Amino acid sequence: MCILFLFCIKKIAACVIAVLIAFSGWIRCDRNRPDKPLAERIGVTYWGAAYEPFADTYGTGIASAIAQLKALGTKVTKLSTLAMEDNYRFDDWSGYPLDSLVNVLKHPTCRQLLDDAFFTSYFLSAYETNNVVWWDGLDAAEKSYVIASFYDAALYLLTEYAGTGKTFILQNWEADNALGYVYNEFPGTSVQGMTDYFNARQAGILLARQEAGRKGVFVYGGIEVNFLKLSPPGGAPRVADAIVPHTNADIYLYSCWETKDKWDIGDNGEAANLAAIRTAVTQALTYLTEKAPASVYFGEKNVAISEFGYPALGGERSHPGLVGDDWQRMVTQATLEAGLEFGAHYMVYWELYCNDPFIPIVDPTNVRNADMNGYWLIRPDGTKSAAYDYIQNLLKRDADRKAHQ
Repeated sequence: MCILFLFCIKKIAACVIAVLIAFSGWIRCDRNRPDKPLAERIGVTYWGAAYEPFADTYGTGIASAIAQLKALGTKVTKLSTLAMEDNYRFDDWSGYPLDSLVNVLKHPTCRQLLDDAFFTSYFLSAYETNNVVWWDGLDAAEKSYVIASFYDAALYLLTEYAGTGKTFILQNWEADNALGYVYNEFPGTSVQGMTDYFNARQAGILLARQEAGRKGVFVYGGIEVNFLKLSPPGGAPRVADAIVPHTNADIYLYSCWETKDKWDIGDNGEAANLAAIRTAVTQALTYLTEKAPASVYFGEKNVAISEFGYPALGGERSHPGLVGDDWQRMVTQATLEAGLEFGAHYMVYWELYCNDPFIPIVDPTNVRNADMNGYWLIRPDGTKSAAYDYIQNLLKRDADRKAHQ
């Protein structure tokens, strides 16, 4: 009876949302339709690159990333907004303060990518600069600070990029990991603290949207989870169960790393492996959709895959005999097929250049392929992976098909 009641409530909410979408002048129904071009749905992360294979050609990391993302054909990317000197070591972050979220977004280096008219959507792993301690309970001062930080950032984006049609999704990083790190020490306060924290972020975004009005630009709040099938670390409950139903984000995101290894799915030939990964991803997205409150902007199925991938060389080291490049392509193919079939609004690959070294990197200008674990589309020597070829061909075929419709 309880399950039926919750199902009915969700359906009623979806009907109300449909009415709001139909009659609201602020909302653009076509903006978030899942049948838009794949170049506007399939993205690639640029974050923490340990090497820069095209420094001589482009000069900076951001310039290199812009060129390579365009060559791939994607108009969607994901960035960090913290520790910019470390996460974007091949760029110049001097001359402008990085003392707030809004100032990071205003920095001329960051704006190189945000200003580029080619890109349509940005996933921004966004935090207030002085990270609040939510796990012992979010007090009034902390709540006000979080609201103000996200209000300032959202209002800037809504104002600065008015009329561009761009979409900015302000998200957290892997909530299940974040909760698991602190749950054992703060079991009585961490769940409610994280819930209040997420709602404070969203409150700031809502205030900014109310003030800005219709601007021809879209700023949304996203909550990223990363355990929908396995048990989270630290004995913590799943964020999807304990926290997500009590939030009001615009879109809910899945950092999809649970099902990718031979340990998870076995190895029964490519056809069986592809099917196993597709099934697991679909089950996870279904589970998240059932837990997520519906959204005025994205409807009842307001979910996306905000991270997925596979470490080509790390996989080979863990599984003797495995061809990492092939397995990485297979994981990429299966995840994208599942996401597209399900109707996920976005699917964002991790990542353009690998951020995860196998050995300590002494000289970032002299990195070998073998030095990395292989979360990449482009290797240190500039060569492309099979996953790169798969994504590029997928985007090109879709663009050609839509051009002839």
